[in-house]
Amino acid sequence: MTLGEEGGAWIHVASLQTRSTRRLVRASSMATYVHPGWLAWVDEGRLLVQAFDAATATLSGEPHELAGDVGNFASSGHAYFSFSREGTLSYVPWGGLSRIEWVDREGRPQGPAGEPRRYADVRLDPTGRFLATSITTPETGFKDLWVINLERDTPERLTHEIGWESTPIWSPDGTQIAFSADWYGPPNLYVKPADGGETRELVPFDLAVHYGGSWTPDGGSLVYSRA
Repeated sequence: MTLGEEGGAWIHVASLQTRSTRRLVRASSMATYVHPGWLAWVDEGRLLVQAFDAATATLSGEPHELAGDVGNFASSGHAYFSFSREGTLSYVPWGGLSRIEWVDREGRPQGPAGEPRRYADVRLDPTGRFLATSITTPETGFKDLWVINLERDTPERLTHEIGWESTPIWSPDGTQIAFSADWYGPPNLYVKPADGGETRELVPFDLAVHYGGSWTPDGGSLVYSRA
């Protein structure tokens, strides 16, 4: 599977003898061969199968949808389904919407904070009026950072790159958000103005995994983990 092509990601077929490749079908996951002659893949959350001739490496007929809302992660090509040799299918659907709730210091519910969405990480700004969060797009499996005005429930998308952005951390003055993203490989640390603007890399990229911990009170430094 190749990302970043015109029209999205595509599955390619390659010859081991000639090493030539050609584009086969648009997809957001890697393909799986299903005995005795089918190809299965996920595209925009739909699990599709189509007749496939392994001898000529060609598809025929039209694809058929077996399931919708199937979990997948487009940047790596992984999709959460499997077929037995007899053709029995198992798959993992994306989780449903989640709700964020306010609670007081005694743990008593105080009501919802915003509309239900596919939230992942959540972090309040210093004033408690804004929420930085990762929201999953089920069609691609990507997570993007959003900032939500909780008083108006108006979400604004902060990142638009292909990949997972996670663990947002507000600066003490609420003007910057540090986060991790896997745009070029293992997650690295970045920072971006909370109202949009240029993204800056905080540490040089390497093959380690970086996640932010917390800012110093003056906002001049960020404690992070590297593994």
